Amino acid sequence: MEYYNTTFKDRLQQIRSMTDVRKKAVKARIAQYGKESVRSVFNLILQSPFLLGANDRNWKCDFDWIFKQANFTKILEGNYNGTRLSKNQQDSEQRKRDSVLAVATTVREAAAKKRKELEAEDVIE
Repeated sequence: MEYYNTTFKDRLQQIRSMTDVRKKAVKARIAQYGKESVRSVFNLILQSPFLLGANDRNWKCDFDWIFKQANFTKILEGNYNGTRLSKNQQDSEQRKRDSVLAVATTVREAAAKKRKELEAEDVIE
C-alpha cells in the first residue's frame, strides 16, 4: 500500500486500506509473475499517459483496476505503452496511409506507362 501511494502520489487515487480482496489480488499477481513484476507494472504505468489520465475521458487507472489479472497482464505486455490514439485519430491516420498508398500506386502506374512508351520508341530495352 505504501509503495503504491508513494509511487503514484499526486498522479493516481491513493488507497487508504489493504482489504482482503486487494491482498488476495496482489498475492495472485506476485504468484503469477513474481515480485519484480509489481515494480515493472508500476514503472510502465508511470510511462503511460493514457493510464495517468491523458485520454479523451480523463480516466485514470486505480489500484483495483491495475491488479485485475487481465489488466495487469496487458500492462506487462506493453498494451498501454506510449500514447493511445482516439478513434478520430485512428481514422485520420488511416486516411493518411490510404492517401500515401493512392499516390504511390498512381506514380507506379505512370512510370510503367512511360516505360512502355519508351520501349515502343526503342529508347530503352
